[in-house]
Amino acid sequence: MKNIRLINLKLRNFKGIKEFELASRFEENLAVYGANGTGKTSIFDAFMYLLFDKDSQNKKEFSIKTRDENGEEIHFLEHEVSAVLSIAMKHTELKKVYKEKWTKKTGAIDKEFTGHTTDYYINDVKAKKKEYMDFVSDLIDENTFKMITSPTFFSEQLKWQEQRDVVMTIAGDVTDEEVIQSNPELAELTDLLGARSVEDARKIAIQKRKDVNEQLQNIPVRIDEAARNMPDVSELDQQLLTDEIQALELSKDEKQGELQNIRNGSHAAELMIQKSKIEGELQEIKNRHQSEVYAATNDKRQDMSNLQGKIASAEGVQRSLQDTFETLTKSIETKTHQKAQLEQHWYAKKQETFDEHRATCPTCEQTFPPDKLDQMIANFNNEKAAALEKIVADGQALKEQIESHQNQLDFEEAARKTAKEELQNLCVDLALEQEKLAEMEANATKVENTGDYVTKFQKLEEVRKQIENGAQSSTVRESEVRNEIGSIENDIAALRTDLSKFETISNINARIEELKKEQAELADLFNECEKMVFLTNKFTQAKASLLEGRINDKFELVRFKLFRTLINGGLEECCEVTVNGVPYTSGLNTASRINGGLDIINSLNEHYQVAAPIFIDNRESVTELIKTKSQVISLIVSENDKTLKVSE
Repeated sequence: MKNIRLINLKLRNFKGIKEFELASRFEENLAVYGANGTGKTSIFDAFMYLLFDKDSQNKKEFSIKTRDENGEEIHFLEHEVSAVLSIAMKHTELKKVYKEKWTKKTGAIDKEFTGHTTDYYINDVKAKKKEYMDFVSDLIDENTFKMITSPTFFSEQLKWQEQRDVVMTIAGDVTDEEVIQSNPELAELTDLLGARSVEDARKIAIQKRKDVNEQLQNIPVRIDEAARNMPDVSELDQQLLTDEIQALELSKDEKQGELQNIRNGSHAAELMIQKSKIEGELQEIKNRHQSEVYAATNDKRQDMSNLQGKIASAEGVQRSLQDTFETLTKSIETKTHQKAQLEQHWYAKKQETFDEHRATCPTCEQTFPPDKLDQMIANFNNEKAAALEKIVADGQALKEQIESHQNQLDFEEAARKTAKEELQNLCVDLALEQEKLAEMEANATKVENTGDYVTKFQKLEEVRKQIENGAQSSTVRESEVRNEIGSIENDIAALRTDLSKFETISNINARIEELKKEQAELADLFNECEKMVFLTNKFTQAKASLLEGRINDKFELVRFKLFRTLINGGLEECCEVTVNGVPYTSGLNTASRINGGLDIINSLNEHYQVAAPIFIDNRESVTELIKTKSQVISLIVSENDKTLKVSE
């Protein structure tokens, strides 16, 4: 490890300090005493200025010039800082001289102040600024040097993102495979991910879940729209329409045959056509009679149709309630299983003890000192208590969810019973209406006994007689037959229009079934997306736990929180430094802040394999510093020392 030690630091006319020397004879720790305002912090400022042109607060714009009692800068002074550093047993001297530049312009009597210049020296040899800065940079990286020389730099001057990058570099990241292996619940995630990363898979699942949900919400609207487009067939009977069309087609064929016979000039054929016409009219009377019978039963059929609609609606409600019942039951089973697993995990964690073999160093096999052992046991107990508390909180949340689902399930059970009874009552009503309809149809008057049929049948008998007598004009009859064929075709067209409504209904019902099938498939896809989001969230939580555990093992006092739990259950990256559970940025006392900073510096020393002098301001606030391999320069407030005093 490269260990940089401060042998000597000299200040001249620096921030009000006229002359000052900080010297260590044996490269040991130093203490600087002085009352407030005597310039203790300026010593650290001078050291950082010498190396990086910035003060101890990492500010580049700061004044180093000496001022008089009125606050005005004193001119014509040279401001100098120099230091002798011991690096790998070799001494190196660095020096900067900052001075004013006065120029006499042509024709002027006096010189004018025109700015400042800085002279740079390496081992008493004057150097250019770039040479000087390159030399310092070769000694150590600027950011690393600042982190290992000030206990507060890491936690107070670095952004949390920079802090996180540093600790992640120290501890190293964990692989997805390590995270998955750490939690059996994540086992199936490997196959689900494929070639995608966990984060990409999570983003895809969230977006797909959103898209699928939008489609699911749109399907009921599309089903309702299709249902509204169904034509009204409440006063139509599909079978009756089909029968009427078939009868008219037969009548049309007969009329066309009769027309052909008339055109052939056969008088006997004309009479035969007349005969066929009357027979067709008789058939029409039969059909009309049948229609009248249907008209008499239309109200009853309408009642039956209404009942069938109510039955279909009741069946839909019953299926919906059953789906909700099954969903809630499955959720209760799943969460009950999760709660049981948490209970097992709690008992397992409760039984964990601090193994005695941990009291011995695995490397040298010597027993740890009592104070370190006590700290290790305390850390173990604190972590165990936190884990038990977390398990209890998770178990309570599951319990509340199970109770909520069970209450909803009890409510849904009453609704299912009511829906079932309503469906049974509707089915009974439909059966009664069917019986009444059958009775009405059985009591209908036969067509052969109606007056129209009897009259038409008598006319048929007359035509038959005319056929026998051979009387009737073919020309008149041909015109009549053409008109009759046209009338039949119009009737067929009107009936086909009504019949097509049933085909439209069939097509719409088929479309509705397709939409319901699509709805079921989308619901399955939505559940798959939900599962992926759940697993990736679980993965992120597991990774957070592994990372924080690995990083915190690198430190003795401080602990790092790298993830923050969001309201939606997800995790957000952060970097929060704590000492004994107290955040560094809120409520931590000066002693803990300094020792916490030293703990961070010790880990940084080990990682970067370099140590440098540590300047500790307000050192009087700390009773005992933790051990460090670095040289420590303590800046201590002492009201009795009106000028700076150095002590080894």
